[in-house]
Amino acid sequence: MKYCEAWQTLCAPEAAHAHRAAGTWPSRRDDYGSSFRDYLEQGDALSAVEYADARILREQCVGELNTMFADNELDVFACPSSNSRALEDRRSFEREKLLDSATYGGPDNPMHFTAPWDYSGHPTLTVPCVSHFTSFMALPCM
Repeated sequence: MKYCEAWQTLCAPEAAHAHRAAGTWPSRRDDYGSSFRDYLEQGDALSAVEYADARILREQCVGELNTMFADNELDVFACPSSNSRALEDRRSFEREKLLDSATYGGPDNPMHFTAPWDYSGHPTLTVPCVSHFTSFMALPCM
């Protein structure tokens, strides 16, 4: 999904910028976990052209979403926020999978449902849903 790839291209340098503005990047590089440190380094390595291309994709995504709402006279659009249930223990998640470019194009991408809404500027609401007593799902509603 091209929008998931564009999300990462926009998010990584924006995260690096935010952490630089906070005075923690790169001066406290060793305080970051290896995955997030690599992510910030990816953000620093992106060119202005790559960032501009991703901004164009973001605008295309916003246009497609706006058209979907207008053409279908939608006030609300409900979809899953993820392709898997919420994590029971944040430490159990393999963060590298979020940043692995090989997973960023298909249905296994954890950002498949989230990225377009995250960077489109459309409001979202996440509602926890119980599928059974130990598994929680989140359902974002537009």
